[in-house]
Amino acid sequence: MRMLLQKTADSKGFDREGKLRAICGGGRYDHLLSTFGGDDIPACGFGFGDVVIIELLKERQHIPEVPLELENIVCSLDPDLQGAAATVATLLRGKSQCVDWVLEKQTT
Repeated sequence: MRMLLQKTADSKGFDREGKLRAICGGGRYDHLLSTFGGDDIPACGFGFGDVVIIELLKERQHIPEVPLELENIVCSLDPDLQGAAATVATLLRGKSQCVDWVLEKQTT
């Protein structure tokens, strides 16, 4: 397997060619809170660039073709019917149907 990520001294990871922005990065943030008026405390963090990863995978043709199919959308406009909506979604999935079950409160 070829290396897709190169770690550099400034705690950021870039693609080998350096064409894209950082794939990931992190470090110490001990003085971050004082920037916003808080007390300094020991802290560290890490971030991951999902968009950059997708671009790398596309470039290397490592993303499979997945058909976007949605056969059913199930939602309940009445919170008291969430259980019934769950039952409907389960029954449809049991029949090998593709189901998107909307859990967020819906307004009419």
